[in-house]
Amino acid sequence: MKVTRLTTMKPWVLIFLAIRNFLDGAEEYFITPTAWYYIKSLGGSQQFLGMVLSIYGGAAVVAGPILGKFADHFGYIKLIVIFCYALKVAGNLVYSIPVSLYCPLIGRALSGFSIGSTGILYGQLVLYTSDRSRPKAFIFINGMYCLGTVCGPALSSFLVFDANIFGWKIDPGNSSGVILALVWSVSLIVSLWLPNEFGTNIELDKTIIAMEDASSSSSSDDSDSYFVPSKPPPKHTIFCVFFVIFLGQFFPTIVTFYTPLIAQERFHLQFLDVKLLFLASSILSLVLFLTLYISTGCFDELRQACLAFFMQIIAIVLLLYFALYWNDVYWYDSYLLIPYIAFGLQNFIFAIGCSLLARITDPSMAGFYQGSSFSVDHLGFVFGRIVSGFIFTRISLLLYCTGLSLLWFLGTVWFSLEYNRILN
Repeated sequence: MKVTRLTTMKPWVLIFLAIRNFLDGAEEYFITPTAWYYIKSLGGSQQFLGMVLSIYGGAAVVAGPILGKFADHFGYIKLIVIFCYALKVAGNLVYSIPVSLYCPLIGRALSGFSIGSTGILYGQLVLYTSDRSRPKAFIFINGMYCLGTVCGPALSSFLVFDANIFGWKIDPGNSSGVILALVWSVSLIVSLWLPNEFGTNIELDKTIIAMEDASSSSSSDDSDSYFVPSKPPPKHTIFCVFFVIFLGQFFPTIVTFYTPLIAQERFHLQFLDVKLLFLASSILSLVLFLTLYISTGCFDELRQACLAFFMQIIAIVLLLYFALYWNDVYWYDSYLLIPYIAFGLQNFIFAIGCSLLARITDPSMAGFYQGSSFSVDHLGFVFGRIVSGFIFTRISLLLYCTGLSLLWFLGTVWFSLEYNRILN
């Protein structure tokens, strides 16, 4: 029977997951613009600011596989999701309490740990989505994250206020934490009404039957079948996908950190110009997401992965151009920042990586593998933040571009060698 729906996950659960990704995309851009103002008011240094911003990703690295493994083994999906939403609320509240430098640090750690529940929700999406529809489903969900990154900076610019609530001083520095706590509180209340089963049992039963009878699970010609590997894939195949996901986040983190620097120091653009650059680039990224979403009917995720690799290579070449002509820049070169940001920030690789993991791994461990993908993604984020602090000169930027090119060459060759194994 032909599956016509995107997924058999219950519609409002899919909407719940989409909103969750939107909020995750917006949260970082709510916190980051005012974080230095807030940390400085508490007597913190720039190094401590780096710790506060990085611990979010560090906590997510730990949480993903732990919560995913727990969910696969014991179940209690709804309970874990509710617990993580409560952590989100608590984390943002603790962040906004201006009594100690450690409050924002602990708050971001709690908020980062709660990211583990997103991996579990991705695991549920895997179980209730056919092999053919998974790329489109993951691109849609990650497109919502991209939309959040677009709306986050715009909303954070005017959703600031001053107040004093029973001695709790709220100012533009910590008001973002208060707003996020309120938003996540609403989501927490909504999560209480999540169903125990996130999708229709009919399609999940297909997966279970396929696991019990590999011979009836299919021929490769049935593009709507629920793919289950006949035997566990080699670990190096799974690590190849993880490595690509890591690279897919490592470079975008550099882009967000380095673009304002090169725009202001090399092209002498104003703050408003930089914000407009990111806005234009984010809109272009959304258009690319929409294009890739539509193209899923024509190309499988392997060819889409190749397209995403090509986009990253374009962004790296543009960054290398900026490094080579460090002292010979012209005003019209600043327009190259738009494709540089758009191709560099695109989150296609993570979406496609999640789909590939679902294709080659056991569905009974979907929570663990999807949670691990979030862990690897945030590991790339943390490493990107660390490296960002050391590429302020032409030589260091050239070395970075060379190293990144070698890593992507290694990743491309490795992926090419694993191509047939992933396909089969």
